[in-house]
Amino acid sequence: MDKTRIKWIDILKGIGIVLVVVGHANFIFANATTTMFIQKYIYSFHMPLFFFLSGYLFVKEKYPSFKKLIHAKVKTLLVPYFLFSILSLIVYVIYGLTHNYKLIEFKTMVIQVLYLNNKVVWNEVLWFLVCLFVVEVMFYFIPKSKTKLILLVCAIIGYSLSLITNYFILPWGVGVAFTAIVFYGLGSLIKNTKIKKKITSPNIVIFIICFATNIVIGGVINTIVYMSDISYGNFIYFYIASITGIISYIQISQFISKYNLITKSLEYLGKNSIVILCTHYIVFFIIQKIGKLNSLFKNNISIKGYAYALITLLISIPIIIMINRFFPWILGKNINRNVISKRNIIKTQ
Repeated sequence: MDKTRIKWIDILKGIGIVLVVVGHANFIFANATTTMFIQKYIYSFHMPLFFFLSGYLFVKEKYPSFKKLIHAKVKTLLVPYFLFSILSLIVYVIYGLTHNYKLIEFKTMVIQVLYLNNKVVWNEVLWFLVCLFVVEVMFYFIPKSKTKLILLVCAIIGYSLSLITNYFILPWGVGVAFTAIVFYGLGSLIKNTKIKKKITSPNIVIFIICFATNIVIGGVINTIVYMSDISYGNFIYFYIASITGIISYIQISQFISKYNLITKSLEYLGKNSIVILCTHYIVFFIIQKIGKLNSLFKNNISIKGYAYALITLLISIPIIIMINRFFPWILGKNINRNVISKRNIIKTQ
């Protein structure tokens, strides 16, 4: 058991990744639109939540030099990004060649794998890994004494860039990073403040205010948010909805933490959220081709997205087990030497 993990954060990551899968499944399988309440609601805060949690967990002292930071983040973010991008590209090419599908030009494939525009092959959720890498590099150089001011400047730059995306796009998600770093920085800032105690302790009043605000502003008033496309709707609405959404789900994670069956499941998904993030589009691609599944939900289009999301999460479990056991290096983890030793002992018996 890893005693360094924080229970409510794993639960919150679990909730977050479930919302990511549900949001994507609704668009792909249930013909959801950008004006639907549930889609606007989920998209109003689900990616800011992950940047916030990443910032909360960031400990600068772990990286006494910039070189050590780069080495660690290349292993845990860029290696998974390129490996899953290449895997996604292989799936795309094989499918295209076997179904007489017109493939995009090789040059375009390379540009997308290198994330030189706003597209990341067809497994577009991988943008998060590169953007988080850029955010962590940027945040490393922000002096503590000027963090609040710099985050404010980044928020203004990030929103300004969203207004010119039709004319100018920065590579490697740098345009998104200026907005993402605001949430990352907020996560880092609250760790040692009184605010942390207030928002991470169960409080029904804080929950009701934040939850209601997020629903009204994020789900109704503002337009749908696409961080990957640098599209935020109204500047003020975006930040209010994102922050209140984050706080309300921190509260939810605290409220449900006493229910073991729920929390154990969400903790497991949270601990393995990167695997689910990187693979759920591939799982979508596979199950989309299963005709019997489509016929099951033919007359129930409203629940189709949720059903496919549940199926995808269940299929993700053996994928998680396989990667953690046999290919942990894909995620930048060290190979468990005890497991290798046990295998060798078994072989010699």
